[in-house]
Amino acid sequence: MGFKRFVKKSLVPFYNTRDMVDKVQTYGFIDGIKEKLREDFLEDTPGISHIYNAGRYDGKIEGYVKASREYEQKLLDQAAAFLDQKEVFEDQKEQYEQLLQEYEDYIEEMSGKEHLSNEEQSALNQIMITERALSKLVS
Repeated sequence: MGFKRFVKKSLVPFYNTRDMVDKVQTYGFIDGIKEKLREDFLEDTPGISHIYNAGRYDGKIEGYVKASREYEQKLLDQAAAFLDQKEVFEDQKEQYEQLLQEYEDYIEEMSGKEHLSNEEQSALNQIMITERALSKLVS
């Protein structure tokens, strides 16, 4: 691409002016001029453009290697966070199962009584509703 631009600049009148205006509109005044000079010197000069492109290729490889390392580290961090969450989940699961067992024991105990007062019957009904709702979370 650089050589084609070099030929256009050499043969087409006012190409440089139009190209400079485009760069200034895109990058701003100072950065547009810098970009135009960089493009003219590094990319469009026939002898230098090959060296520039080789360096740019090496930079892409270095960037790829760096991005790969960062991605690998991100995956390792995510795995560690997942394992930490798994341990927390296991602890909460044990607490949940223990709570369900306590509810079931209480329901059995209260159901085994022959005579329940109105308060005990109301409490038993509430406990049974709560226990069913907790049981539905598992299934």
